[in-house]
Amino acid sequence: MKETKNSRINLLTEIKRHQPKLPNRQGKIASFLINQSEKAKSISLQELCSICETSEPVVFAFCKKLGFSGFRAFKTAFIEDLTAQKTQPSSPYDIPNVVIAESELFENNDPTVLLPFLAGLYQQSIKQTLESLNCDEFKAAVDLITKAKRIVLMGVGISGNVGFVLLQNFLRTGKPTTWVNDPNLFYTHLVSLEKNDVVIALSQSGHQVDTIEGIRFAKERNIKIVSISSDPDSEIAENANAFLMTGPGPEASNTTLSIGAQIALPILMVGDALAVSVNLQDVDGMLDRAQVTHDAIKKKFKLKKRNKK
Repeated sequence: MKETKNSRINLLTEIKRHQPKLPNRQGKIASFLINQSEKAKSISLQELCSICETSEPVVFAFCKKLGFSGFRAFKTAFIEDLTAQKTQPSSPYDIPNVVIAESELFENNDPTVLLPFLAGLYQQSIKQTLESLNCDEFKAAVDLITKAKRIVLMGVGISGNVGFVLLQNFLRTGKPTTWVNDPNLFYTHLVSLEKNDVVIALSQSGHQVDTIEGIRFAKERNIKIVSISSDPDSEIAENANAFLMTGPGPEASNTTLSIGAQIALPILMVGDALAVSVNLQDVDGMLDRAQVTHDAIKKKFKLKKRNKK
């Protein structure tokens, strides 16, 4: 199996991560391996070429893209990886290995059947993100945010909108935090940040042009950058002081059935973990702020009750 930054990551997850960027014929191979993984375990090179309507050189190029010398080495690693995912011992952090092909959802529109399928997609998304995260990068991100005086959450589209939920969590750290999902306001929010302040860039795809331009601006001003994205080869990742890799996003976000599971959830999970980790660096301060907030809200409710009387 190809070496990765995190030894827990599995080959099927890496295939999904590469799939959107593969040429058409290699993409067909990836789709087959993802959707027919059990069948792929016993398939020959010739059979794979026939099913995917491709040639041996294309298969070899696909294997090389994933870090293998040839089809035999890839297939051996693929079988070992699928077996390991099913037989690995449980731990407090394990999530059941759920392999869901979204095409199955199109074949049955019964809500009672779809609900467990969607639950499986959420499970799968969490599992892949947990496998993808690099612990050293995560610690580095927590350290940067802990030292920062101010934070800006920045992104557009679905990923950016998740920032609104994360805003509530980061405000609990006691650090002035703003959220912006309007590209025209990116620079207005970023320009007031200083050298050790942090911008947290949110982009599940990693290729959103406005977010990339915002990161370039932040880098020019020596603002620290924490990026949350699924693509380690993106400019969003390359320019980050700490890059937090999520599980792979859907091949086509405009047609995926569950935007929540495949786009919003990975960003939310990683961002929430960051906020909680930063809070744990100052537990007493967090509890004091929480108590003051609680008391203020409690007084507000009591006042409302008196006014009603």
